[in-house]
Amino acid sequence: MANRSDLQSIFQENPSLLKRQQLLQQLEEALSKALSENIGTAAYISNTLNPAVAAATAMNITHIVHVEDIIRTACAENVSAVALMLESLGGDATFPLEVIKRVKKYCSRFYTIVVSVAKSAGTLLSMLSDKVIALDTASFGPVDPQIVITTPQGPQVVSARQIKEMIESTIPSLIKNLSPAERAAVLATQNYVLYQQALDSLKLVKEIIDSQLGGRLAQEQINAVKKKLIEAPLSHGINITVDDLGSFGLDVLKVKANSELGLMLLEYHRRALKSLIAEAQGGQGLILFESKKASFQIVGIQLPPIPAGGAPQRQQASLPEKRPSG
Repeated sequence: MANRSDLQSIFQENPSLLKRQQLLQQLEEALSKALSENIGTAAYISNTLNPAVAAATAMNITHIVHVEDIIRTACAENVSAVALMLESLGGDATFPLEVIKRVKKYCSRFYTIVVSVAKSAGTLLSMLSDKVIALDTASFGPVDPQIVITTPQGPQVVSARQIKEMIESTIPSLIKNLSPAERAAVLATQNYVLYQQALDSLKLVKEIIDSQLGGRLAQEQINAVKKKLIEAPLSHGINITVDDLGSFGLDVLKVKANSELGLMLLEYHRRALKSLIAEAQGGQGLILFESKKASFQIVGIQLPPIPAGGAPQRQQASLPEKRPSG
């Protein structure tokens, strides 16, 4: 326990952080009572309110050590399950498997909590967890891996399924009336390495669902999951509800947003987002990793203004740095 009686400690004390960690403690108590088991809580919250930082907040393997750290601190000796509050627009398809593998070292069961959005790889992580605890207003989505690409405007995320559709359907449709030479010229400009990466990512998602859910769901249920979340969606933005997840045969706990537990979840969630968008030191908050014992953020460094006549100013750099959370 830090010494709170000296002046330096008092100056360093962060009321916002302390309040969030108090809420995590209260959530542990409320969930433990509701589920009749000892539950630890942690949070992995991405800044989903700023589209400009979507690429920088995408789930990727560089985050896994930080997620493991907060999971470890949340798994005390008497904790049988850890519940990870998740806020993400998605990312690398391998990320959920890595999380599951690390969690199982510390706790026998792993739950996810979704208050607002857990799209794509976030939906996949939720489905792979032993239980999904979600507000009745929470939004999931198609499991469509998001691939980070480099463009002149900086890193951007693109949908693996959209890449596949573009190469296999859109471009052939657009060039069908061109001359052979014109078609060859268009086809020669396409990024087939990126296309193969998209195909590999989509194949991997299906393999993960088959291998990880095969022991929990019937084959017809697994086929329904793949059809609705991988094969059929026309848009990455399609909303999948917690009731949809339950209809697949997954173990879900739907929490009403206006219930005591729902309001507690909402308060922590909103305070976590506030810490990213309004309290981050030295730049734009990207991701918050937090338990009741540990907390830190990845922060995108703000670039200095460019003199008049120079290149247009970019507000968000692609190089993150870790800062104590606010």
